[in-house]
Amino acid sequence: MKTEISWTFLGLVAAWLVSGLGLVAYPQFAGLGTFVFVLLGWIISLCLHEYAHAATASAFGDTTIADSGYLTLNPRHYFTGAQSLILPVLAVIFGGIALPGGAVMIRNDLIRTRWQRSVVALSGPFVTLVCTLLAYAAAR
Repeated sequence: MKTEISWTFLGLVAAWLVSGLGLVAYPQFAGLGTFVFVLLGWIISLCLHEYAHAATASAFGDTTIADSGYLTLNPRHYFTGAQSLILPVLAVIFGGIALPGGAVMIRNDLIRTRWQRSVVALSGPFVTLVCTLLAYAAAR
């Protein structure tokens, strides 16, 4: 399983860090700054969530994952149109929860056991939980 982190993902992380520093340095722009910080953080956590599904599926036998681009953390590989990007962004803008999100197309027929398919399904939410706990710890 070969993972190459995309420059797009690294750029998102850099922009997220800069937006966080901007919140501290320019509190007068807290509204816009918070929106940008949360939106970028959501996209980053979505990439990590979908990457977890893809990496776990690849480890358990889905050989199609390696050629799909899912192991690059590039958000462009996870979004599947309006339901993956536009609707969640609109939900965030209007104060809602950004669901649904990205998608990784997994070939369940290539994964050997039900237990492994369950681990693949749970790996994304587990990474989201870790991101949430890290954000909570950082905010305290």
